[in-house]
This record gives sequence, C-alpha cells and structure tokens, in this order.
Amino acid sequence: MIRRSTWISLLVFALLLGLAWYLNRPKPVEPVPTPTSESESPVALFADESGEVTALQISGDSKTISLAQEGNRGWVFTDDADKDLPVDQSQAESAATQFKALALLEQKVIIAPQYVGLNPPLYTITLQFAHETEHTLLVGEQTPSGSGYYVQLDGGDVAIADYYGMQAILNLLVASPYAPTPTPSPAP
Repeated sequence: MIRRSTWISLLVFALLLGLAWYLNRPKPVEPVPTPTSESESPVALFADESGEVTALQISGDSKTISLAQEGNRGWVFTDDADKDLPVDQSQAESAATQFKALALLEQKVIIAPQYVGLNPPLYTITLQFAHETEHTLLVGEQTPSGSGYYVQLDGGDVAIADYYGMQAILNLLVASPYAPTPTPSPAP
C-alpha cells in the first residue's frame, strides 16, 4: 500500500507542475495599430501637369531615343540618325501616355542621390508637354525590394516610381518604336 506521505508528495508535485504550466503559458498579444502615412495610395508623378506629352527623349546605356509629335504625321524621330525612319505610332503613344499614369510609391525618400544611381543618373528622360512645359526626370537604380526605381524630377526630392510603369517607358531604349518594315512581295 502507498503511504500517506507519498500521496501528499504527488499532490504537491502535481500542483507545482500546474503552477509552472500556468506561469509559462503565452500571454495574449494586444494588437498594435500600424501607423498610416499620408501617402498610402500612389500619386501620379505628373498629376499637376495639364496637356499631353508632345516630345520625349530618353538617354541611357549609351543609347538615346528622341520622339516628337508633328501634327497629322503623328510621332516622328527627331534625332538625325533615325529622322527618316517610320515610327510605330501605337508604341510611341503608349509610352507617352504612360508618363501621365506613372505612379510614385514614395514621394520623398531621404537619401543622397549618388547612393541610388541618380548622380550621375542611369537614365535621363526629358519631356515636353503641350503647354511648352519641359521636365527632366532622372532615373536611378531599382529599389532593394524591386518594387520601383529611384527618380528625381527637375532636381527636386528623390522619390520612388512604380517599377512596371517605369519599365514600360525604359523599354523604348531596348525595343525602339520603329514601325515594322513591309515584307517585299516575291518576284513573279
């Protein structure tokens, strides 16, 4: 038969075990509200600019492309080397309208321009709008997260522009908007 002192020792051990479990259980975590910034939704880079883009020049990677709208001719190349070549109007117009929709993910980033590829810039974009307003947009490196590019408009604050919008514009350097050349018909 089990002695009375053994039962008391088991009861004290069980109570100590229960107390240890109670004291070591995880505490309920109070939800902490996340701080909200005033610029949660992206803002268009050229939201204040009225009118359409009438001329653009993109320089980078030792290549430059210059386009301008000329009345009923539509978009034409303005650099001497490509002046007589036809322009793919849909690709040029798509790039021009992309500037009006280009979103800023962050409006002001506190960082020195030379640390993010803005001094000197990787790409320089010069835009002219319908009301003869001209802007220079410097484009630097991608953000570490890959969500955007560091940009600087007219020497102002460093900002972060949307990756996909900026990449659509920078693709003009890779795939220039040359109109497709018609295939000659075979000789009879």
